[in-house]
Amino acid sequence: MESQEELKDQAIAYYNNNKVPMRMQEVLNAMFHVQPEDVNGYVSKYFEDLSMAPTISKAVAIRSLDNKGCCSILTKLYCKVRNNEKLVGESRVCIDSELVDSCKDEDKDTEDGRTAEVDDAINLINNEIQNILISKTPSHQHALDEEVYSFVETRRIALLEKNEDRQAEEATPQPAIDDNKKGSKKSGKGSGKKKNTQIAIVPDKVKEVLYPGSSSVTALSQAFCTASAVLAGTSVFDHLIQSSGGDDYSICLPLPVITILQSGKAALGKSNCVKEFMVVPSPSMKFSEAIPAVIKLHGALMRLLCAKGGVTAKNVNDFGALCPALDKPEQGLDMIIEALSQQGLEMGKDFFFILNSSAHDYFDYEKGKYEVITGALKASEDMADFWTDLCNRYPSIIGIIDPVRPEEAASWNKVCSEISDRCLIITEKGYDRPGLLKNQTLDFHQFATSGLVMRLTGCNTVTHITECAKKMIDCGNTVMLAGGENESNSTLLVDVAIASKARFIKLGAPARGERIAKFNRLLELEEELGERRTQWGTLEFPVIPPKLPTPSPTDENETSTES
Repeated sequence: MESQEELKDQAIAYYNNNKVPMRMQEVLNAMFHVQPEDVNGYVSKYFEDLSMAPTISKAVAIRSLDNKGCCSILTKLYCKVRNNEKLVGESRVCIDSELVDSCKDEDKDTEDGRTAEVDDAINLINNEIQNILISKTPSHQHALDEEVYSFVETRRIALLEKNEDRQAEEATPQPAIDDNKKGSKKSGKGSGKKKNTQIAIVPDKVKEVLYPGSSSVTALSQAFCTASAVLAGTSVFDHLIQSSGGDDYSICLPLPVITILQSGKAALGKSNCVKEFMVVPSPSMKFSEAIPAVIKLHGALMRLLCAKGGVTAKNVNDFGALCPALDKPEQGLDMIIEALSQQGLEMGKDFFFILNSSAHDYFDYEKGKYEVITGALKASEDMADFWTDLCNRYPSIIGIIDPVRPEEAASWNKVCSEISDRCLIITEKGYDRPGLLKNQTLDFHQFATSGLVMRLTGCNTVTHITECAKKMIDCGNTVMLAGGENESNSTLLVDVAIASKARFIKLGAPARGERIAKFNRLLELEEELGERRTQWGTLEFPVIPPKLPTPSPTDENETSTES
């Protein structure tokens, strides 16, 4: 056994090595001048500031349920804080479907597919990814986001290469065509049937294949956010602003884009061209005035629909929106304008319209036209006139999301050149996901927008969202962050929107707890921020000029010859 003298020497060495006597002397001297009422609290706070930075001890993911009772991911982040393991952050991530409303029934996501993605993400978090997080500092948001994303992205690329190799091996060579047999059939007049003329349809962008369990990326990114804010004793948006190197004192709260009515291809009625009728308050209106006004608007429309169609007419969908049977979009617009005027408010002054067209939903891929109203088809080149006419008759429309398919560049550019001077041309499907978009060089001569919708889902990290938002704002675009059909009570989206300087946040309707929680967060921040809160300026509409056709080499040669 060690003697008392040896133990004493070891204790003295241990305390001196950790500067305990010096620290005790410092705190006692400082405390004497302050003479605080809570002596132990003062000493505790002094040593707390000197303690080691918290480090991640484990990450635990389990199954949870979203607002629709579907499988989702609950991720809990534990850290070693002053020698104790504590739960410091968590996130709830829901899995949305990315299919259009008009897809075939057999193509629609099943709960089995959603559950498989959830289980794969949980397995990644609880095993492989957890091993790379141990002892890391959660406040290093950017570094952790990049490390987790790179881990999953590397496996995605490897999986793609493996699938390509397998497909190449399985591909069977096509038999050679005997030239002697070509044209063996008679080609005389009337010898064959009349040829079918097919419309050339620009295909949709190929859907990206993500690595199974990619939702683990955003699940952990959101958990890092909440953990860092808790440990720093600050709000999530302040943590994000500081971690990105910003020092903004003034804060602009995102304007809520609120879904009032839902229509579209999958809804009742003949009108297909507007999936969501949304309203946004004027920047000069306080949230404490705007949100109650929207709730009254929602209630007034509910009573109006009940009077016409009975009590079932007040039922709402997954977005919390009312779903009347509309035969044309003007009916929905007029209905909202009338209900708003009954409250003494004016559309175009107090509130404005933003329409979610979601053109992919009502595009007929067999006929190559847009079925704007059931039975009424419009060619792609006619869609610009359609939207121009609607915006001329309803000047309170300040934004349209995907008015045509972004893949149809000529039609998209024509819409932009016609109405971009008074209406934001916003896309949700026109660009790659934020993780890819933030590193891409944008060619606005080929495809231009004045707004972008982003979602904090899939393998998008919080860092991807904030960096991509900065890039698009610098390019003159307005940013809108959006929730999904499947949601939780988390209000993180509001804080990320603030840190991203998003002008709009798409929240759905003022119904159901998961959405009301986000409205309440906006109301709380309006009061808490005080002098830090600044109002948005006048909304600017960046004019997108018509695109001139690129001259062919033949044209250039002819021009040079003539000169």
